Amino acid sequence: MIEYNVNGKRPIPRKECEEHLQLISFIEEGDLGKASRFLESHLARTAKEKEEIAKNLFG
Repeated sequence: MIEYNVNGKRPIPRKECEEHLQLISFIEEGDLGKASRFLESHLARTAKEKEEIAKNLFG
């Protein structure tokens, strides 16, 4: 339920969509190590954003 509430408050910026496409590109190129590091960084950033929103919502 928290995830649903938080995601509804997040804008889906162009950067995030571009990151998804970049990740797909790494996978298609067969560079799974780079894809893995990129995904880890992407998820860490988005998790931090969601935590901040959740603090404001449920503080």
